[in-house]
Amino acid sequence: MKKTLFLLASLAMCAYASCPSGYHNDGKYCMPNSKNSKPIHPKLGSSCPSGWHSDGNWCVANHQNSKQIMEKKGSSCPSGWHSDAKYCVSNR
Repeated sequence: MKKTLFLLASLAMCAYASCPSGYHNDGKYCMPNSKNSKPIHPKLGSSCPSGWHSDGNWCVANHQNSKQIMEKKGSSCPSGWHSDAKYCVSNR
């Protein structure tokens, strides 16, 4: 699986042919269809962390202000983050 960069501005480099609902593929990025789009992150494995739902190859935040997530590297997460399967989830 290709790695994808997750940006807080609800923009992600598109490693797949399709983007989740509310986004469109401009050839290189998944671009939000509106400024109120929810954050997205490539799905790691078959599930998404708590507070996020699956949409194809993507995890989509349930709310615009959902906690940030990132891929967990190794067995632990940095300070201020907690583990949720293959993800680290911000405590804020």
